[in-house]
Amino acid sequence: MNERPGVMRPSNFRTEFSRNPQQELSNMLSRWDQRPNTAALIGLVKSHDISAQSVAFAGKSLGLKTPDMGEIFFDLKTMLPLINQLVDSVATQHNGANMVFLGRDAGIMYDLYSTKFPNQRASLLPASSSIWKSGPLKDTTSDANRTLVRRFLETYGVTEDAVRAGEQFVVVDGGFIGNSGRRIRTLISKMFDVPIDSVIKQFPMRFIDVKGYSEPNLTSIAQLPYSNSQLVEMLPRALSAAGGLDMLKVIGGAGLNYVLAMGIESLPNFHAPFTDIIERDGKVIGVPTDHTLSQDLSVTEDTRNFVDPVAALMVQVETIRFALGLNL
Repeated sequence: MNERPGVMRPSNFRTEFSRNPQQELSNMLSRWDQRPNTAALIGLVKSHDISAQSVAFAGKSLGLKTPDMGEIFFDLKTMLPLINQLVDSVATQHNGANMVFLGRDAGIMYDLYSTKFPNQRASLLPASSSIWKSGPLKDTTSDANRTLVRRFLETYGVTEDAVRAGEQFVVVDGGFIGNSGRRIRTLISKMFDVPIDSVIKQFPMRFIDVKGYSEPNLTSIAQLPYSNSQLVEMLPRALSAAGGLDMLKVIGGAGLNYVLAMGIESLPNFHAPFTDIIERDGKVIGVPTDHTLSQDLSVTEDTRNFVDPVAALMVQVETIRFALGLNL
């Protein structure tokens, strides 16, 4: 199987990372426009027991500040078991399917899935709304752009051969209405000349929470039971991102699913939203163009999109440690 961004075979990195894991973490942080490779981090955790502290130390070596992670890690202790439950559910419901997690938000789900099910096919496909507003993904009329876009899809495991062979894919995200998933379906239909109705059935969407739409191929993975006291006591940051208990009364439905999806959305990101696709190292990948970092990570009603590579990598490493049975 061809390797994809974010995927590296375990046998590949034992020797490569055995000399200086701190240097490798520094190298990852230096590549500001590309989220660190999940499989490479799994190898570093297994071989050198790296942790959030290791990331903070690597960040300091580059002159990057160490973020205050107290509130984030407090919520994360509750969020990870819940996300893990949903990852297990989607893995059981769609055993053997090609999992397409939508980046940036579903990165934490991708990390859990890839760590727990290393022999299953999965990718983290760039799907920020901004990536569709310019460049090749907006204009697929020219032959050059069509070739680039097809290579982009293939980089993330969506190949013409697999689509035409009827292989099952599953689009996984936090929430809520599926616009990115629909754009991807339409793109696949155009690029590979496959009827859209077939693509919709071949690429069902499974989200943590669904709002506003109801269709057979866009459903919640599973409903999580909850109580208001659980949300207030165990997920205060995520609850703030969701608008508080009053907002849950307005939206109704599965409160914990919504709060969890909003909590994921408010986690620190390694980089800004994707805005373009480029060729790098022989593959076509999604990248951001904005390098602006967040000044702090405090959730407010209008502020839930945070960019802090050190904080994001700390969460990514601790997510992998959790999936491997190591304590947060």
